Amino acid sequence: PVVANSVIVVGQDKALVFDGGGFPSQGEQVLAKLRSVTDKPLAYIVISHWHGDHNRGLGPLTSAFPDAAIVATPFTRDAILGA
Repeated sequence: PVVANSVIVVGQDKALVFDGGGFPSQGEQVLAKLRSVTDKPLAYIVISHWHGDHNRGLGPLTSAFPDAAIVATPFTRDAILGA
């Protein structure tokens, strides 16, 4: 399967994840890595584009940080939601 890269950015007060992975298990790995590098809250999850290998791993991240804002283009949002 195709596996996308994820990026974790830690700021002064909060963190950002760029692309959450293609499977829930990858999202769990991203979450574990985030927790290993910071105790700051995840404030933003940026989805680069609609391909599943960039967004299907969101579940673990949004479960752990339900207040995190998901940032994407309107096209990406609509494609993910099937609109």
